[in-house]
Amino acid sequence: NGVSVCGTSHGLLCLHDSSTDKAAIWNPSTKEFKIPPPSSVQRPSYLPCIKGYRILNDVSFHHIAFGFNSKTDDYKVIRFVTLTFDICEEGEIYRDFEFPNVLQVEFYSLRSDSWNEIPFPNDKPTYIILGNNITSMEFAIGKQ
Repeated sequence: NGVSVCGTSHGLLCLHDSSTDKAAIWNPSTKEFKIPPPSSVQRPSYLPCIKGYRILNDVSFHHIAFGFNSKTDDYKVIRFVTLTFDICEEGEIYRDFEFPNVLQVEFYSLRSDSWNEIPFPNDKPTYIILGNNITSMEFAIGKQ
């Protein structure tokens, strides 16, 4: 029910299941598909703060897109990741609504079969539809 097409390029489709954040690159003509491995991008489990420290509460994934980079001859999946932290102070854990979420951008390379992190842009992503070519995504996040 939660599976959608998040991009197409050269006859390949990138399918995404938003309920599990799993993706698959599928070639309908050959019936072959590739499921990317789990991300190896490091996420901090805690952050120091004035009141004590913050512990990671939730990881959520947003704005997934798929495209082809003709310069590297590689298909890529890109997604924005939001890390939400709670404050741990004197044994009590509570939500800090004033602390902004930590944002990450990660991309999967079909050629290397791996995930990498790229610096998050100053601007937050919007709900615009990105094109199927990686260069249109590069405009939104900076050239990588």
